[in-house]
Parts: sequence; structure tokens; C-alpha cells
Amino acid sequence: MINADDMQSWAYLLAPTFQFVNSAGRPLTEGWIEVYIAGTDEKYITYQNFDFAQNPFKIPLGSDGRVVVLGDSELAYDVYAYDSFNNLVCSRLNVAAGDAGGVSNGGLKEV
Repeated sequence: MINADDMQSWAYLLAPTFQFVNSAGRPLTEGWIEVYIAGTDEKYITYQNFDFAQNPFKIPLGSDGRVVVLGDSELAYDVYAYDSFNNLVCSRLNVAAGDAGGVSNGGLKEV
């Protein structure tokens, strides 16, 4: 069970305004992202808001190519984005929550 104290270490993995787009510059509709603990194949379940609502592992992108993804700010993550045909569109490794999608300055924070 998660309590309010646990929420204090949560932060955005991706800026909530970040938009995934295809090669034509259109929103990546019907795509999804997957999040893993950085440097591992361990799946990480993220949250979609500060009310304890979890995202599924395959987090669907909205019709505008956006999604809210919250994670523990003490960890670093690998994030993979896929299109509706299961093609990898992009990936970002060692993403630090709280940097709103930026790269962690100190490498892996905890694995």
C-alpha cells in the first residue's frame, strides 16, 4: 500500500507536455511507452497522477502523443516508445525522474 509520504519522492519521468511524434511530425497515436529500471530488464510500473493511479506496463499514448508518467525520483529509468505496429520509435536510457525527461547527471542513481 502506498501512502502520502511515499508520494514525496515521485517526480515526472517525462515532461507532461512532451509529445511523441512519428517521422512525419504527427502525434504517435495508438503507440505506447515501456519503462524499465535503468540498465536492467526489470519492468517498472509508473503512476499517472498523484492520486495513486497506476499506468499499465505498456502505457498508451493519448491521441495527442502525450502521456503522464511519474516514478520514484531515487531511481533512473530506460524508456522505450513504440508505434502501433510494434516498431521502436525512440528510446532514452538512464532517465532521471525529476529532470522531466533529461539525462541523469550522476549516472545510475540506484539499481
